[in-house]
Amino acid sequence: MSLFFFAVVGMELYSEIGAERAHPEAYIRPYPNLAETYNVSVDAGPDDPNYLAAIRASKVQGNLPYEGFHRHAHFRTFGAALLTMLRAATGEDWQLLYHDCWNSTEWAPLFWFTFVVTVQMTVLSFFVGSVI
Repeated sequence: MSLFFFAVVGMELYSEIGAERAHPEAYIRPYPNLAETYNVSVDAGPDDPNYLAAIRASKVQGNLPYEGFHRHAHFRTFGAALLTMLRAATGEDWQLLYHDCWNSTEWAPLFWFTFVVTVQMTVLSFFVGSVI
């Protein structure tokens, strides 16, 4: 029941994240390379101004590509959203989804905190109970 709730809320809040990589022809398109974008050679050192710009750009989260959202993990359809929340309930790469959501809306900390407390802790307690 709670996975259903979080899948629906996730669809409402985060359905547009990663939509540019939603189609099969975009699956094979690589993410932009920072070295090519800033024209930095492999042997560039800290004295090169382009090298410093690339380092600064790589540290800004808004410039990073979506790492958690891809063709198997997204909120564009209900089925995919439900499977994404089930995957996050097991703890698999949920932090990447969280960071991608945080870049798009300010509701991400509240959404993911309540998800972790309600769903992940329930799954963890079921696991611990089955082991004991």
